[in-house]
Amino acid sequence: MHPGNGYWAYTTEPDPLLLPRQGLLAKPVRQTVAAAEPLPTLWVTDGRATAGLALGVPVEDLVEMPPLPPAPEILDLRCLVGGVGYYQVPATPGAPVPVRVQGEHLQLWVDGPEETTADWEVTIDGVVGPGTGVRVPVTAGAPITVAWTGVPPAPPGNFPNPFNPSTTIPFVVHSSGVVRVVVYDMLGQQVRELVHGQREAGRHTVVWDGRDGQGREVGNGVYFYRVERPDAAPVTRKMLLLR
Repeated sequence: MHPGNGYWAYTTEPDPLLLPRQGLLAKPVRQTVAAAEPLPTLWVTDGRATAGLALGVPVEDLVEMPPLPPAPEILDLRCLVGGVGYYQVPATPGAPVPVRVQGEHLQLWVDGPEETTADWEVTIDGVVGPGTGVRVPVTAGAPITVAWTGVPPAPPGNFPNPFNPSTTIPFVVHSSGVVRVVVYDMLGQQVRELVHGQREAGRHTVVWDGRDGQGREVGNGVYFYRVERPDAAPVTRKMLLLR
């Protein structure tokens, strides 16, 4: 090593990297924070080392990678966002995110929880990639993209809340089918059925204008809405009407 030059080392262990000859402690370029739930991961190996990209990390948590290793045979895997390399792939709808891989004798695969891995589509040289856990050979520089195909999560409840005179109720349908959205009062009596019919997969909203099924304004107080979908358990949330 030469004074004034920058160097980086790739390690799979969280322990500090000590350079005993100079008595220096290498400064880490990133810190990994464990996710609340296991994330699907895009992996690549050259038979000697393995690198991975976590899929579905919030944009604000992306960590930039150091420059590419100088030798093309050294294993490297990075997501490219705005031309910058990152250790993770964000869960953002839209155009597929390019991935760059470097090394020799490479195999690539996706692994992780089945329910979230299914929301990601890997394309290698224009062909949709392998299923979960299936390894396929790839070459350095091959055009690889990763796309999030999942349904965006709905907000945690109606908005605004409290409200006057109306509020918007969001709900997500993961597979098309019959959906019901019903408003109830504190006694559990039905006030109004807002939705009862076929809905396609995706994110939806419906507006309640604070009126009952006969078009009459209801009084101040606490109300509940219940969403019944074909692909999930019913969801009930509280609303507060303040006129």
